Amino acid sequence: MENRKVFQRLVGLGIIFATSLALFSGNVGQFHSYTTEAAVKKSEVKLSKEADKAYKEVESLISSSDIKANFERLIKTSRVRGTKANKAVGKYIFDTVKGYGYDVKFQNFTGYDEKLTDIHGNTNKNQKKGKVLFKGRNIIVKRNEVNPKLKTVVFSARYDSYKGSTGVLDNAGGVAALMEMTRVLADTKLPYNPEFVFFDSEHLRRGSRYYVANLSKEEKENIYGVVNINSIGNKKQRKQMFFASKEDNSELKKQCEKYFPGIVNYKSTETDASTFIAEKIPTLCYFTYDIFGSPKEIKTEYYIKEKDASLVDMDTLVYDTTFITTYAYMLKIGNAKVGKSNDAYQFVSDSSLNVYIDKKLLDKVLEAEPGANTPTMLFVNDKYVGVLCLKGILIFDRNNGKLHTVLNTAGLGFSKTQGDEAILEKADNNYLILHKAGKKNGYVYSFKENAFSQIDDITNINMKAVLYKEVERGEYEKICTAIGNCDIPIKYKNNFVALKFGENIKNSYVYVLDEKFGEIIKFKIGTTEH
Repeated sequence: MENRKVFQRLVGLGIIFATSLALFSGNVGQFHSYTTEAAVKKSEVKLSKEADKAYKEVESLISSSDIKANFERLIKTSRVRGTKANKAVGKYIFDTVKGYGYDVKFQNFTGYDEKLTDIHGNTNKNQKKGKVLFKGRNIIVKRNEVNPKLKTVVFSARYDSYKGSTGVLDNAGGVAALMEMTRVLADTKLPYNPEFVFFDSEHLRRGSRYYVANLSKEEKENIYGVVNINSIGNKKQRKQMFFASKEDNSELKKQCEKYFPGIVNYKSTETDASTFIAEKIPTLCYFTYDIFGSPKEIKTEYYIKEKDASLVDMDTLVYDTTFITTYAYMLKIGNAKVGKSNDAYQFVSDSSLNVYIDKKLLDKVLEAEPGANTPTMLFVNDKYVGVLCLKGILIFDRNNGKLHTVLNTAGLGFSKTQGDEAILEKADNNYLILHKAGKKNGYVYSFKENAFSQIDDITNINMKAVLYKEVERGEYEKICTAIGNCDIPIKYKNNFVALKFGENIKNSYVYVLDEKFGEIIKFKIGTTEH
């Protein structure tokens, strides 16, 4: 990849999610956004001092734009078990979390016509063969490297929906939260092996029962506990609860009560958590729809047959995602330390390099005319996108296209964007590494501190793989049809990012397209405001 030709030097990408709620079409209605700070505070449980500190750390890692994008993709269609729409959503979840660096597998199962319990009232441990109703599949997500000495904690959410329902509160919000949790915890050192399971067919708990029935004795005994996520992100009829069994005396529940006093509730409803409780596995279910509360702001029949997206509020969903991820972040097993990044690199800013970081450098960087060294998409992380020009790097806020800062790479000694001495880079949510081809020394830019540091060996910084790939020829042709001739675009998740040149660099535009090549947002790189 280091010997890339002009228009093919794609080392990262930018993706800017739409501020418009018309991102997706379909019969799911408009997504309702409210001012929810007061509503959330009213129902918010009191956090211990330790939990409050951890919450703030996790909050800085959460990407509201990723949560929104995943949520909106999930509610684009219904997700009824066994349907093409269900399989399409399953593939989207699979591809997205795999991109975070996990080992992801489908667990296929057959749904039979059966009863949950036998004539004696005993729960069927596995499905009894009868008339085949549908083919289902769970999605099991594990780290590529599992420590055999550690216990397993399972975090789960059902991703299917009932017939005739958009499945927004039940349970697109929970799935979006679980997807974001996988991203945030991907590089976090934990005292347990996290396993994330997206269950299909919650009705009669077919997916979760199949999962448990196919655990080996050793796997089952190694499960420290299960945390299920269901029906969260609601503003109306809201109460934060962790459903639990009264007979549960596990550390899983005790730590929950310690961090979030008063949140455990013993009056629960039927969810996939019930499968694990029946197996005497310590289990909690995070649930914020007060199904037993009154007055009934949300009628039960409307909860089961949701017609639009009005029952979930985005700000509240982001809060709930941060909240449940905080519990996963804090959960302790034994005396192991938690919450530390696998990356041992310690950034120390060099104030003498501040002169190379300034928004006011925009005009200087954009002086060069399009030609052999045209700008290209450089990197993306949860908050920013970078565009590489001959004289510098433009960093934009990916949510609104506003210019964040400009890096004067020419001043740092990088004079080429291709060839043997071309500037090369790699970025994650914390740092952007810059170095020349074939060289180990270079510079590190910290997004958090908006500062540079020099480094002698870039391999000392452990980074995740970039989550992008070049588009296929057929996709490129469709993009050109949509926006006209452009630089070779990049595919990121289900979106495409392309740079279309104008008569000069200042009038060049970044386009972000959805999976059907429709425009989500575009912005001109030659301005500081959008």
